[in-house]
Amino acid sequence: MKPKTIMLLAVAGVCGLVSLLGFQAMQTGQKAPKVEKARVLVVVDEIGAGSALNQDNVTFREIPVSSLPKDPVLNEAQYKDRSALIPMMAGDIVRMSKLTEPGVSGASSQIPKGWRVTTISVNDNHTNSGMLRPGDRVDVLVTYKTSAGRATSTKTKTLLEYVEIFATDNQTASKADNETKKVKNVSLLLTPEQVNYVLLAASKGNLSLSWRHRMDDELVQVGDIDDALLEELEGTVGIYEDRPLYDHMSDEETLSHPTQNVAVEPAAPQTNSPANFLSSVSQQPVAPPMAGTIDSQPLWTMHVYNGSAPEIQQFTIPVEATTELGMSPEQGSSFSAGLKALFGGPKASFPANN
Repeated sequence: MKPKTIMLLAVAGVCGLVSLLGFQAMQTGQKAPKVEKARVLVVVDEIGAGSALNQDNVTFREIPVSSLPKDPVLNEAQYKDRSALIPMMAGDIVRMSKLTEPGVSGASSQIPKGWRVTTISVNDNHTNSGMLRPGDRVDVLVTYKTSAGRATSTKTKTLLEYVEIFATDNQTASKADNETKKVKNVSLLLTPEQVNYVLLAASKGNLSLSWRHRMDDELVQVGDIDDALLEELEGTVGIYEDRPLYDHMSDEETLSHPTQNVAVEPAAPQTNSPANFLSSVSQQPVAPPMAGTIDSQPLWTMHVYNGSAPEIQQFTIPVEATTELGMSPEQGSSFSAGLKALFGGPKASFPANN
């Protein structure tokens, strides 16, 4: 082939290559439209819940508008004096909904509005040998004593279900790690009403925790707390029925058995003197007998003290007893007054013997 022909082919090849490259460049420019971006706040270092935002852990970067959340932080005034509500990782876009109110920081910023945190003492048995972590779910149980008469028994019932662990000791979910640690206190995230239940139960019995799966939110009880249990905890059940959380009844909690037509006198101060004891026994008013009936048998009235409350018992004095003492049935009514005089009480007067 002649050199002239070779040169023409080379020139044609170079022109074709240039045309191809130009065409590809034109096509590439049409397929890559300009991307709209915005300057937003981004996390550069891990931020724990309750930690304040500053220039060391956040910075502004250009991010495509299509990748932005609904409420990004666009300027410094929006995040000034605010803290993180939840833990944030490096690269996260800071959102206004994830920040506290201005001036709010620390662990209290992690408590949701309308909720409360209360702390109970625990041991290794309650925390499953230290495996319990903030954010886990537990049931709260109460063990207490009930008394029926003189018999006592111990009961354990579920107080609350599916309760979130807010913190173990001073460690919240934002600082939780995978290490097994022994803890002495567990903080529970509760409603205001549930706080009352827990404090009441803690003052009356012993609280314990039952660990459950975080996704197992099925409640065994119909409500947050059983009405019968709440009634027991508040001590409103009858005196000689189940009385929870008390080892024994107080002196004021006695059951009176009044006798018909007998008035109970106020309890007199207790002394060791039999004369003072008998002096405190007042004579009961005698109702006028019904027509056609005469009750000639005298009565002996006794006050039996259970603590400081009196219980009145009346006994009929047999006619034989008054006869052996040389008294007629009519004189038997003065028998109690005679005993008072015998022990130093008021002097008794007996009807003259005929």
